[in-house]
Amino acid sequence: MAWLLDQAPSEWRLLPVLRRHPQVLAWLTVQHLQGEVQAARAAWTDLPTRRIEPQAVNEVRQMLADVGPELGRRLQAAVFLQAALDGLRYVPRL
Repeated sequence: MAWLLDQAPSEWRLLPVLRRHPQVLAWLTVQHLQGEVQAARAAWTDLPTRRIEPQAVNEVRQMLADVGPELGRRLQAAVFLQAALDGLRYVPRL
């Protein structure tokens, strides 16, 4: 629960319904993280380059490239956690 709440908007901590229903919290967190990934991708392609100095454009794109993989890892972890809460079991393969 704590990790999921760390990935979600801070105001979600104030909502008792999410603490009572971890599956709902996991689902909403996945939705939120998917939105963050989409926003980062859109920012990369839709950056208003005509209104921003070239150096700033490069810095913003570098920042997006730096945070992108971490966002992906957080999303993947939330998806796995949601699946576990839904009862899906992973069998290790060698």
